[in-house]
Amino acid sequence: MLLAFDLDGTIVTRKFELPEKIREAIRYARSKGHHITVITGRTDRSARPFLNALQVDSHFGSCQGSRVHATGQEMHHEVFIGAQQVQTTLDLLKKHGKAKFFMCSPTHLFLEDLSDPFFSWAETEGHIVTPLEKLTPETVNKIVIYGEDLTLLGKDIHTQVQGQFYPWDHTVLEVLPQGSSKGHALSLLAQHYGYTADEVVAFGDGVNDISMFEWAGQRIAVGHAGERLRSLATEHVPEPEKLGVADWIHQNL
Repeated sequence: MLLAFDLDGTIVTRKFELPEKIREAIRYARSKGHHITVITGRTDRSARPFLNALQVDSHFGSCQGSRVHATGQEMHHEVFIGAQQVQTTLDLLKKHGKAKFFMCSPTHLFLEDLSDPFFSWAETEGHIVTPLEKLTPETVNKIVIYGEDLTLLGKDIHTQVQGQFYPWDHTVLEVLPQGSSKGHALSLLAQHYGYTADEVVAFGDGVNDISMFEWAGQRIAVGHAGERLRSLATEHVPEPEKLGVADWIHQNL
């Protein structure tokens, strides 16, 4: 089987830790002949410590599926938001004001203010942090916006920008290209390994995992998964702090 894991909230805790027992369980699954992949909303640089810990160095998805990595620098799939859509988003951000944001290309993370302590994690995660004025708009494959209440800004972006959108509690909004989804990424990776949907197990906890659950044959909702994801799931297990995924692997594989 192909086992496809979301990271945060699924196998990575709220303290951004990958429990050793979960890592060992995934290693055990691999030893039994199962293929392992990761499909995450994180950039590949941000996900790298977890990918390394899981020994996943190729054939995985990042940026909500807008990038599906093959081997080395090769890609199974990659899409970009588009220069006009990026410019429209920048105009709306300027119009509404106050919101903080970053924009990602495959190689750089672009900020308005490089000294802003809000983004102190960026270089720690290995990003090449670059001033916004050096942005090449056609290379953007992810925009993340933060604010106290993004309801009005979110409505304008939804109506004026073409893409995929993931709002998180009205305080975070992710903007991604059309043609990007975790479900599409999973289908490409399954095709690469030669698996049908019935031979795939997807693990997730968020609304961005819905497309994976709509495609995979087995669907394991984890922890604090919402109602929609649970309605699609074949099983539900506890959050990573309680080692739900590790227990599922040992009980089922």
